[in-house]
Amino acid sequence: MESISELEVVFGTTRFLPAAEEVPSAFHSRGSVYSRLAEALFYGGELPKGEVLFRKDLAEDSLKTGALVVRFATAHLRSFEPKHEHKIAGVAYLLSQLCEIRESI
Repeated sequence: MESISELEVVFGTTRFLPAAEEVPSAFHSRGSVYSRLAEALFYGGELPKGEVLFRKDLAEDSLKTGALVVRFATAHLRSFEPKHEHKIAGVAYLLSQLCEIRESI
């Protein structure tokens, strides 16, 4: 995550984005909280309500980790390729690998 450069944040990257066929189908719809989070980051919408728990190896400084995760996700969502549906699904899947989101109602 920390290897995302300033240029990648500004202009986008697909460096860590999985191929569309590698993304589980659950992340290709709005049914997943991770998909809704990625979509909110992409479109600038309201973020899902809830608690974010980072993986133990990332959780030392949750504020710094949160900022890095948003930077990482944003850099991938800003890329010009591939289609936005693939980017949202791929970022949602990547987010699910980095943290657990416990959605509140």
